[in-house]
Amino acid sequence: MIGLGLGLSLGLAGRVGGINPRLKATIEKVQAAATAYNGNNPIELADMSSPPTLTFATTHDAALTVRANYGLNPAQMLVSPGRKYVRNSGAGQNRLYVAGPNLMPSAGDLNGLGATAYTPNLPNVGEGTAPYRLGIKTASPNVEFQIPNTTADLRYYLIVDGRYVSRAGFKPTVGAAGAVETYTKISFGSSAMRTIELELQSGNGPLLNISVEAGYTIAAADPRPLKAIFYGDSQVEAYSHGANTAGENYFWSPMGLSNQIALMLGAACENAAIGGTGFLTRGGSNNRNNILQSMDYSLADEAWDIIFLCLSQNDPWVGNSAGVRANFRASVEKARAAHPQALIVILGSYWSGASAWLSTMETELFAEAATYNDVGIITVPRTTKAGGAPITGTGYVGATNGSGNSDVLISGDASHLTFSTNPAQSGHTVLAASDTAQLRTKIAALLA
Repeated sequence: MIGLGLGLSLGLAGRVGGINPRLKATIEKVQAAATAYNGNNPIELADMSSPPTLTFATTHDAALTVRANYGLNPAQMLVSPGRKYVRNSGAGQNRLYVAGPNLMPSAGDLNGLGATAYTPNLPNVGEGTAPYRLGIKTASPNVEFQIPNTTADLRYYLIVDGRYVSRAGFKPTVGAAGAVETYTKISFGSSAMRTIELELQSGNGPLLNISVEAGYTIAAADPRPLKAIFYGDSQVEAYSHGANTAGENYFWSPMGLSNQIALMLGAACENAAIGGTGFLTRGGSNNRNNILQSMDYSLADEAWDIIFLCLSQNDPWVGNSAGVRANFRASVEKARAAHPQALIVILGSYWSGASAWLSTMETELFAEAATYNDVGIITVPRTTKAGGAPITGTGYVGATNGSGNSDVLISGDASHLTFSTNPAQSGHTVLAASDTAQLRTKIAALLA
Protein backbone atom coordinates (compact mmCIF):
# COMPACT_ATOMS: atom_id res chain seq x y z
CA MET A 1 0.00 0.00 0.00
CA ILE A 2 1.26 3.47 -0.85
CA GLY A 3 0.30 4.94 2.48
CA LEU A 4 1.95 2.23 4.56
CA GLY A 5 5.12 2.55 2.54
CA LEU A 6 5.22 6.28 3.17
CA GLY A 7 4.72 5.78 6.88
CA LEU A 8 7.49 3.22 7.15
CA SER A 9 9.93 5.22 5.03
CA LEU A 10 9.55 8.20 7.33
CA GLY A 11 9.74 6.14 10.46
CA LEU A 12 6.16 7.02 11.35
CA ALA A 13 4.55 3.62 11.45
CA GLY A 14 3.53 4.10 15.06
CA ARG A 15 2.93 0.95 17.00
CA VAL A 16 4.10 -1.23 14.08
CA GLY A 17 7.56 0.16 13.49
CA GLY A 18 8.17 2.81 16.14
CA ILE A 19 7.65 6.56 16.11
CA ASN A 20 9.85 9.17 14.54
CA PRO A 21 11.56 10.91 17.51
CA ARG A 22 10.60 14.34 16.19
CA LEU A 23 6.96 13.30 15.94
CA LYS A 24 7.10 11.80 19.42
CA ALA A 25 8.43 15.10 20.78
CA THR A 26 5.58 16.96 19.07
CA ILE A 27 3.01 14.56 20.48
CA GLU A 28 4.37 15.12 23.97
CA LYS A 29 4.28 18.88 23.46
CA VAL A 30 0.72 18.78 22.11
CA GLN A 31 -0.39 16.53 24.96
CA ALA A 32 1.01 18.97 27.52
CA ALA A 33 -0.57 22.00 25.86
CA ALA A 34 -3.96 20.34 25.37
CA THR A 35 -3.98 19.48 29.08
CA ALA A 36 -2.80 22.88 30.30
CA TYR A 37 -5.29 24.79 28.14
CA ASN A 38 -8.24 22.49 28.87
CA GLY A 39 -10.82 24.90 30.30
CA ASN A 40 -8.14 27.57 30.56
CA ASN A 41 -8.53 29.43 27.27
CA PRO A 42 -10.53 32.38 25.92
CA ILE A 43 -13.18 30.16 24.33
CA GLU A 44 -14.04 28.15 27.45
CA LEU A 45 -13.47 30.92 30.00
CA ALA A 46 -16.19 33.50 30.54
CA ASP A 47 -15.67 36.99 29.14
CA MET A 48 -14.08 39.52 31.49
CA SER A 49 -16.33 40.24 34.47
CA SER A 50 -14.93 43.78 34.79
CA PRO A 51 -13.93 44.72 31.25
CA PRO A 52 -11.97 47.85 30.42
CA THR A 53 -13.69 50.88 28.90
CA LEU A 54 -13.35 51.15 25.14
CA THR A 55 -13.57 54.47 23.35
CA PHE A 56 -13.43 55.00 19.60
CA ALA A 57 -12.19 58.09 17.81
CA THR A 58 -11.05 59.40 14.45
CA THR A 59 -7.93 61.03 15.97
CA HIS A 60 -5.01 59.84 18.09
CA ASP A 61 -4.96 60.53 21.84
CA ALA A 62 -1.94 62.83 22.09
CA ALA A 63 -1.45 61.89 25.75
CA LEU A 64 -0.28 58.43 24.67
CA THR A 65 3.24 59.29 23.60
CA VAL A 66 4.97 55.88 23.59
CA ARG A 67 4.33 54.26 20.23
CA ALA A 68 5.26 51.00 18.52
CA ASN A 69 4.79 50.00 14.90
CA TYR A 70 5.22 46.45 13.60
CA GLY A 71 7.29 47.57 10.63
CA LEU A 72 9.69 49.52 12.83
CA ASN A 73 9.44 47.57 16.11
CA PRO A 74 8.58 43.94 15.26
CA ALA A 75 10.31 42.56 18.35
CA GLN A 76 7.81 44.43 20.53
CA MET A 77 4.82 42.49 19.15
CA LEU A 78 3.87 38.85 18.85
CA VAL A 79 2.01 38.14 15.61
CA SER A 80 0.20 34.89 14.83
CA PRO A 81 1.98 32.47 12.48
CA GLY A 82 1.80 32.65 8.72
CA ARG A 83 2.74 35.18 6.10
CA LYS A 84 3.13 38.84 6.99
CA TYR A 85 3.57 41.89 4.85
CA VAL A 86 4.67 45.32 6.04
CA ARG A 87 3.99 48.18 3.68
CA ASN A 88 5.52 51.63 4.16
CA SER A 89 2.71 54.04 3.35
CA GLY A 90 4.93 57.10 3.70
CA ALA A 91 6.06 59.14 6.70
CA GLY A 92 7.15 55.95 8.45
CA GLN A 93 3.63 54.52 8.56
CA ASN A 94 4.56 50.87 8.25
CA ARG A 95 1.31 48.94 8.10
CA LEU A 96 1.01 45.26 8.97
CA TYR A 97 -1.06 43.18 6.55
CA VAL A 98 -1.82 39.51 6.78
CA ALA A 99 -1.06 37.67 3.55
CA GLY A 100 -2.20 34.25 2.46
CA PRO A 101 -3.35 32.14 -0.47
CA ASN A 102 -6.93 33.43 -0.26
CA LEU A 103 -6.45 37.20 -0.47
CA MET A 104 -7.83 39.22 -3.35
CA PRO A 105 -6.13 42.46 -4.43
CA SER A 106 -9.08 44.43 -3.09
CA ALA A 107 -8.56 42.85 0.32
CA GLY A 108 -4.82 43.47 0.60
CA ASP A 109 -3.31 40.77 -1.56
CA LEU A 110 0.46 41.12 -2.02
CA ASN A 111 0.12 41.65 -5.75
CA GLY A 112 -2.16 44.62 -5.15
CA LEU A 113 0.35 46.04 -2.69
CA GLY A 114 3.24 45.75 -5.11
CA ALA A 115 5.19 43.01 -3.32
CA THR A 116 7.33 40.68 -5.43
CA ALA A 117 9.46 38.91 -2.84
CA TYR A 118 7.32 35.83 -2.24
CA THR A 119 7.76 32.52 -4.02
CA PRO A 120 5.52 31.08 -5.25
CA ASN A 121 3.57 34.19 -6.12
CA LEU A 122 0.24 34.45 -4.40
CA PRO A 123 -2.85 33.92 -6.54
CA ASN A 124 -5.42 36.70 -6.77
CA VAL A 125 -8.41 34.53 -5.96
CA GLY A 126 -10.63 33.59 -3.04
CA GLU A 127 -12.11 35.58 -0.19
CA GLY A 128 -9.75 37.65 1.94
CA THR A 129 -10.95 36.69 5.40
CA ALA A 130 -7.92 35.09 7.02
CA PRO A 131 -7.70 36.25 10.66
CA TYR A 132 -4.56 37.10 12.56
CA ARG A 133 -3.69 38.03 16.13
CA LEU A 134 -1.21 40.50 17.55
CA GLY A 135 -0.22 40.42 21.22
CA ILE A 136 1.62 42.80 23.52
CA LYS A 137 2.41 43.14 27.22
CA THR A 138 2.19 46.53 28.91
CA ALA A 139 1.37 47.99 32.32
CA SER A 140 -0.04 51.21 30.86
CA PRO A 141 -3.52 52.12 32.15
CA ASN A 142 -4.46 53.22 28.61
CA VAL A 143 -3.61 51.48 25.35
CA GLU A 144 -4.56 52.63 21.85
CA PHE A 145 -4.67 50.62 18.61
CA GLN A 146 -4.67 52.44 15.28
CA ILE A 147 -6.44 50.39 12.60
CA PRO A 148 -6.87 52.47 9.43
CA ASN A 149 -9.14 51.56 6.54
CA THR A 150 -11.40 49.53 8.79
CA THR A 151 -14.64 48.34 7.23
CA ALA A 152 -17.66 48.94 9.43
CA ASP A 153 -19.18 45.51 8.80
CA LEU A 154 -16.09 43.62 10.02
CA ARG A 155 -15.76 42.99 13.73
CA TYR A 156 -12.50 42.72 15.62
CA TYR A 157 -11.81 41.22 19.03
CA LEU A 158 -9.76 41.89 22.15
CA ILE A 159 -8.41 39.32 24.61
CA VAL A 160 -6.96 40.54 27.91
CA ASP A 161 -5.05 38.09 30.13
CA GLY A 162 -6.66 35.12 28.42
CA ARG A 163 -10.28 36.32 28.42
CA TYR A 164 -12.31 38.04 25.75
CA VAL A 165 -13.34 41.58 26.58
CA SER A 166 -16.51 40.65 24.69
CA ARG A 167 -16.78 37.73 22.30
CA ALA A 168 -19.49 39.65 20.45
CA GLY A 169 -16.60 41.72 19.12
CA PHE A 170 -16.48 45.41 18.25
CA LYS A 171 -17.59 47.33 15.19
CA PRO A 172 -16.18 50.71 14.15
CA THR A 173 -18.57 53.51 13.37
CA VAL A 174 -18.59 55.08 9.94
CA GLY A 175 -19.38 58.80 10.06
CA ALA A 176 -19.96 61.54 7.54
CA ALA A 177 -18.20 61.19 4.19
CA GLY A 178 -17.12 57.68 5.13
CA ALA A 179 -14.91 58.75 8.05
CA VAL A 180 -14.10 55.74 10.20
CA GLU A 181 -13.24 55.62 13.90
CA THR A 182 -9.87 54.01 13.43
CA TYR A 183 -8.50 54.59 16.96
CA THR A 184 -9.58 52.19 19.70
CA LYS A 185 -8.49 53.14 23.21
CA ILE A 186 -8.64 50.61 26.02
CA SER A 187 -8.82 52.16 29.50
CA PHE A 188 -8.23 49.92 32.53
CA GLY A 189 -8.25 52.58 35.24
CA SER A 190 -5.08 51.28 36.88
CA SER A 191 -1.55 50.19 36.13
CA ALA A 192 -0.78 46.46 36.02
CA MET A 193 1.15 44.25 33.64
CA ARG A 194 -1.36 42.79 31.20
CA THR A 195 -1.29 40.73 28.03
CA ILE A 196 -3.50 42.29 25.38
CA GLU A 197 -4.29 40.50 22.12
CA LEU A 198 -5.97 42.09 19.14
CA GLU A 199 -7.73 39.72 16.74
CA LEU A 200 -8.24 41.05 13.23
CA GLN A 201 -9.23 39.80 9.81
CA SER A 202 -7.97 41.19 6.56
CA GLY A 203 -10.93 43.51 6.04
CA ASN A 204 -10.25 45.15 9.41
CA GLY A 205 -6.73 46.23 8.71
CA PRO A 206 -4.09 46.93 8.34
CA LEU A 207 -2.80 47.57 11.83
CA LEU A 208 -0.65 50.68 12.03
CA ASN A 209 0.39 51.82 15.53
CA ILE A 210 0.02 50.85 19.17
CA SER A 211 0.37 53.67 21.73
CA VAL A 212 0.65 53.74 25.54
CA GLU A 213 1.26 56.35 28.21
CA ALA A 214 4.61 57.98 28.90
CA GLY A 215 6.78 55.97 31.27
CA TYR A 216 5.41 52.61 30.12
CA THR A 217 6.76 50.07 27.66
CA ILE A 218 5.37 47.80 24.97
CA ALA A 219 6.71 44.23 24.79
CA ALA A 220 5.76 41.15 22.80
CA ALA A 221 3.26 38.80 24.41
CA ASP A 222 4.40 35.30 25.33
CA PRO A 223 3.65 32.84 22.51
CA ARG A 224 1.22 29.98 22.85
CA PRO A 225 3.06 26.64 22.90
CA LEU A 226 1.71 25.27 19.60
CA LYS A 227 1.41 26.35 15.96
CA ALA A 228 -1.35 25.00 13.75
CA ILE A 229 -2.52 25.52 10.18
CA PHE A 230 -5.99 24.78 8.78
CA TYR A 231 -6.92 23.83 5.21
CA GLY A 232 -10.52 23.54 4.10
CA ASP A 233 -13.51 25.28 2.53
CA SER A 234 -15.71 28.22 3.59
CA GLN A 235 -16.75 26.47 6.81
CA VAL A 236 -13.13 26.60 7.94
CA GLU A 237 -12.45 29.96 6.37
CA ALA A 238 -15.50 31.21 8.33
CA TYR A 239 -16.77 33.58 5.72
CA SER A 240 -20.30 34.53 6.74
CA HIS A 241 -23.13 33.50 4.42
CA GLY A 242 -26.49 34.90 5.43
CA ALA A 243 -27.39 36.73 8.62
CA ASN A 244 -26.61 35.42 12.10
CA THR A 245 -29.29 35.07 14.78
CA ALA A 246 -29.00 38.78 15.55
CA GLY A 247 -29.88 39.62 11.96
CA GLU A 248 -26.34 40.78 11.17
CA ASN A 249 -24.27 39.77 8.16
CA TYR A 250 -20.57 40.15 8.93
CA PHE A 251 -17.27 38.41 8.43
CA TRP A 252 -16.62 36.61 11.70
CA SER A 253 -13.51 34.61 10.92
CA PRO A 254 -11.77 35.23 14.29
CA MET A 255 -14.66 33.38 15.95
CA GLY A 256 -14.66 30.63 13.32
CA LEU A 257 -14.13 27.01 14.29
CA SER A 258 -10.42 26.97 13.35
CA ASN A 259 -9.58 29.80 15.73
CA GLN A 260 -11.73 28.29 18.47
CA ILE A 261 -10.13 24.84 18.15
CA ALA A 262 -6.66 26.38 18.16
CA LEU A 263 -7.28 28.46 21.27
CA MET A 264 -8.76 25.50 23.14
CA LEU A 265 -5.65 23.41 22.37
CA GLY A 266 -3.15 26.17 23.18
CA ALA A 267 -2.19 26.93 19.59
CA ALA A 268 -1.71 29.98 17.45
CA CYS A 269 -3.02 29.30 13.97
CA GLU A 270 -2.94 30.26 10.34
CA ASN A 271 -6.25 29.88 8.52
CA ALA A 272 -5.35 28.88 4.97
CA ALA A 273 -8.85 27.75 3.98
CA ILE A 274 -10.47 29.02 0.77
CA GLY A 275 -14.21 29.19 0.23
CA GLY A 276 -15.75 27.11 -2.52
CA THR A 277 -12.91 24.61 -2.66
CA GLY A 278 -12.07 21.11 -1.48
CA PHE A 279 -9.38 18.49 -2.03
CA LEU A 280 -10.44 18.38 -5.69
CA THR A 281 -12.91 21.22 -6.27
CA ARG A 282 -11.46 24.63 -7.03
CA GLY A 283 -14.62 26.73 -6.82
CA GLY A 284 -15.18 30.22 -8.17
CA SER A 285 -15.45 29.01 -11.77
CA ASN A 286 -12.29 26.96 -11.21
CA ASN A 287 -10.10 30.00 -10.59
CA ARG A 288 -9.09 29.17 -7.04
CA ASN A 289 -6.60 26.73 -5.62
CA ASN A 290 -7.97 23.56 -4.07
CA ILE A 291 -6.51 22.25 -0.80
CA LEU A 292 -3.74 20.30 -2.51
CA GLN A 293 -2.71 23.29 -4.62
CA SER A 294 -2.96 25.88 -1.87
CA MET A 295 -0.56 23.95 0.36
CA ASP A 296 2.27 25.20 -1.88
CA TYR A 297 1.61 28.75 -0.64
CA SER A 298 1.58 28.20 3.10
CA LEU A 299 2.76 24.75 4.17
CA ALA A 300 6.34 26.02 4.53
CA ASP A 301 5.40 29.18 6.45
CA GLU A 302 6.21 27.66 9.86
CA ALA A 303 7.37 24.46 11.55
CA TRP A 304 3.80 23.39 12.24
CA ASP A 305 2.93 21.25 15.25
CA ILE A 306 -0.53 20.41 13.88
CA ILE A 307 -1.79 20.41 10.28
CA PHE A 308 -5.57 20.29 9.94
CA LEU A 309 -7.04 18.90 6.72
CA CYS A 310 -10.80 19.39 6.67
CA LEU A 311 -13.21 17.44 4.48
CA SER A 312 -15.20 19.74 2.21
CA GLN A 313 -18.87 19.89 1.35
CA ASN A 314 -17.82 21.09 -2.13
CA ASP A 315 -16.07 17.91 -3.25
CA PRO A 316 -18.39 15.98 -5.59
CA TRP A 317 -18.03 12.61 -3.90
CA VAL A 318 -20.81 10.89 -5.81
CA GLY A 319 -19.65 12.05 -9.23
CA ASN A 320 -15.88 12.11 -8.80
CA SER A 321 -14.95 10.20 -5.67
CA ALA A 322 -11.81 8.76 -7.26
CA GLY A 323 -10.41 12.23 -7.92
CA VAL A 324 -11.23 13.42 -4.41
CA ARG A 325 -9.60 10.29 -2.95
CA ALA A 326 -6.45 10.75 -5.02
CA ASN A 327 -6.04 14.41 -4.06
CA PHE A 328 -6.83 13.63 -0.44
CA ARG A 329 -4.01 11.08 -0.34
CA ALA A 330 -1.68 13.48 -2.13
CA SER A 331 -2.50 16.19 0.43
CA VAL A 332 -1.81 13.90 3.38
CA GLU A 333 1.47 12.78 1.82
CA LYS A 334 2.51 16.36 1.01
CA ALA A 335 1.84 17.40 4.61
CA ARG A 336 3.78 14.45 6.04
CA ALA A 337 6.74 14.86 3.68
CA ALA A 338 7.03 18.56 4.48
CA HIS A 339 6.55 18.13 8.24
CA PRO A 340 7.56 14.72 9.58
CA GLN A 341 7.34 16.22 13.08
CA ALA A 342 3.68 17.32 12.83
CA LEU A 343 0.41 15.79 13.86
CA ILE A 344 -1.96 15.62 10.90
CA VAL A 345 -5.58 16.01 11.98
CA ILE A 346 -8.36 15.19 9.53
CA LEU A 347 -11.71 16.74 10.42
CA GLY A 348 -14.80 15.01 9.06
CA SER A 349 -17.81 16.27 7.11
CA TYR A 350 -19.59 18.96 9.07
CA TRP A 351 -23.24 18.18 8.31
CA SER A 352 -24.99 15.45 6.38
CA GLY A 353 -28.50 16.88 6.66
CA ALA A 354 -28.63 18.16 3.13
CA SER A 355 -26.33 15.57 1.54
CA ALA A 356 -26.14 12.11 3.08
CA TRP A 357 -23.19 11.25 0.81
CA LEU A 358 -20.98 13.40 3.05
CA SER A 359 -21.12 10.62 5.66
CA THR A 360 -19.96 8.13 3.04
CA MET A 361 -17.08 10.43 2.10
CA GLU A 362 -16.07 10.74 5.74
CA THR A 363 -16.09 6.96 6.24
CA GLU A 364 -14.13 6.20 3.09
CA LEU A 365 -11.51 8.96 3.41
CA PHE A 366 -10.93 8.05 7.05
CA ALA A 367 -10.34 4.49 5.85
CA GLU A 368 -7.79 5.87 3.37
CA ALA A 369 -6.04 7.70 6.22
CA ALA A 370 -5.89 4.49 8.27
CA THR A 371 -3.88 2.72 5.56
CA TYR A 372 -0.86 4.91 6.36
CA ASN A 373 -0.55 3.24 9.77
CA ASP A 374 0.85 6.57 10.98
CA VAL A 375 0.32 7.26 14.67
CA GLY A 376 0.61 10.96 13.88
CA ILE A 377 -2.54 11.00 11.73
CA ILE A 378 -5.70 11.58 13.75
CA THR A 379 -9.23 11.42 12.32
CA VAL A 380 -12.03 13.35 14.01
CA PRO A 381 -15.49 12.15 12.91
CA ARG A 382 -18.46 14.45 12.71
CA THR A 383 -21.33 12.90 10.77
CA THR A 384 -20.16 9.42 11.85
CA LYS A 385 -19.22 10.41 15.40
CA ALA A 386 -19.87 7.71 18.02
CA GLY A 387 -22.96 8.63 20.00
CA GLY A 388 -24.30 10.83 17.25
CA ALA A 389 -23.29 13.71 15.03
CA PRO A 390 -22.91 17.14 16.66
CA ILE A 391 -25.25 18.69 14.08
CA THR A 392 -28.48 16.85 13.31
CA GLY A 393 -31.62 17.38 11.27
CA THR A 394 -32.39 18.88 7.89
CA GLY A 395 -33.78 22.28 8.89
CA TYR A 396 -31.97 25.59 9.05
CA VAL A 397 -32.46 29.18 10.16
CA GLY A 398 -35.54 30.55 8.44
CA ALA A 399 -36.79 27.09 7.45
CA THR A 400 -36.94 25.19 10.73
CA ASN A 401 -38.62 21.79 10.77
CA GLY A 402 -37.95 20.46 14.27
CA SER A 403 -35.80 17.59 12.99
CA GLY A 404 -32.67 18.54 14.93
CA ASN A 405 -30.36 21.32 16.10
CA SER A 406 -29.61 22.32 12.51
CA ASP A 407 -32.63 24.60 12.94
CA VAL A 408 -30.33 27.01 14.79
CA LEU A 409 -26.84 25.81 13.81
CA ILE A 410 -27.14 26.03 10.00
CA SER A 411 -27.51 29.52 8.53
CA GLY A 412 -30.28 30.84 6.32
CA ASP A 413 -28.48 29.92 3.13
CA ALA A 414 -29.01 26.25 4.11
CA SER A 415 -25.31 25.54 3.69
CA HIS A 416 -23.10 27.21 6.29
CA LEU A 417 -22.63 27.13 10.03
CA THR A 418 -24.30 29.96 11.91
CA PHE A 419 -22.63 32.75 13.80
CA SER A 420 -24.42 34.39 16.69
CA THR A 421 -24.05 37.06 19.34
CA ASN A 422 -25.02 34.22 21.70
CA PRO A 423 -22.08 31.80 21.46
CA ALA A 424 -24.19 28.92 22.76
CA GLN A 425 -26.17 29.05 19.51
CA SER A 426 -23.23 29.34 17.15
CA GLY A 427 -22.70 26.46 14.78
CA HIS A 428 -18.96 27.16 14.82
CA THR A 429 -18.86 26.95 18.61
CA VAL A 430 -20.80 23.68 18.76
CA LEU A 431 -18.68 22.02 16.10
CA ALA A 432 -15.40 23.33 17.55
CA ALA A 433 -16.35 22.02 21.01
CA SER A 434 -17.15 18.58 19.59
CA ASP A 435 -13.92 18.44 17.59
CA THR A 436 -11.76 19.62 20.48
CA ALA A 437 -13.26 17.17 22.98
CA GLN A 438 -12.46 14.27 20.64
CA LEU A 439 -9.01 15.64 19.94
CA ARG A 440 -8.10 15.93 23.61
CA THR A 441 -9.08 12.31 24.16
CA LYS A 442 -7.24 11.02 21.11
CA ILE A 443 -4.13 13.09 21.74
CA ALA A 444 -3.94 11.89 25.34
CA ALA A 445 -3.96 8.27 24.10
CA LEU A 446 -1.36 8.61 21.34
CA LEU A 447 1.61 7.37 23.34
CA ALA A 448 -0.32 5.07 25.65
